[in-house]
This record gives sequence, C-alpha cells and structure tokens, in this order.
Amino acid sequence: MARVEAESRARLEAVAALQEDLASARGTGTSADRSATVTVGTTGALVDVRFAEGANRLTPEQLRDVVLEAAARAQQDVAATVARLTEDLPGAADIRDLVAGQVPERTRTALRTELERRRQEQA
Repeated sequence: MARVEAESRARLEAVAALQEDLASARGTGTSADRSATVTVGTTGALVDVRFAEGANRLTPEQLRDVVLEAAARAQQDVAATVARLTEDLPGAADIRDLVAGQVPERTRTALRTELERRRQEQA
C-alpha cells in the first residue's frame, strides 16, 4: 500500500510540475532583419515585443511585417518547447495538434468514421 501511495504521489507531483512548466513556457522569435523580437506564451499570446535600434525608420507596413514574422517564429519556438515537455505523455500528438490550432488526427478519424456510419444508416 505504501508503494502505491508513493507512486501516486510521484505521478501527481510530475503532473503538477508539467502544468507549471507548460504555464511558464515561452517562445521567442526574431525577424530576419533582427529589427523585432517577440516573446509568446504557450497559447501563442504575445508576452513581449522588443525593437532594435533603427526600427523607428521602418514604415508602418514594414514594422507590421517584422512583428508578424517574429511572432510566427516565436510560436514555432514555444510549440517545440511544448512538444519536448509532453513527448512522453500518452496523447502527446493530440496536445501538439491542439497547440498548433489543429484538430487532433484521431479526432478527425473518429469524426470521419462516425459520419460514414451515419451515411450508411441513412442509405
């Protein structure tokens, strides 16, 4: 019984640590011209934007473009961090899909199967 309790406690502690790691995960990306650096959280929400010296010489359109480029790179960076943190978990591929804003493959497969079953019932 003591062994089961110890294993349960260890699992709960591991889950709590993972939750904390995921909540504090950040991704950083810099534009190719190095004029903008963006930091995002796990969900891709902007946490910080920094501009290099000379960024004030960019047009509004150029500034938009470098921020979007840096944000996309930051989102890729945080997605890689989430993948690394969750790689050993059951359903890790689903987690990565959700972070990427995609429906997990097994959910898509289940939906296709269910739709086909319903079509056959109606035929």
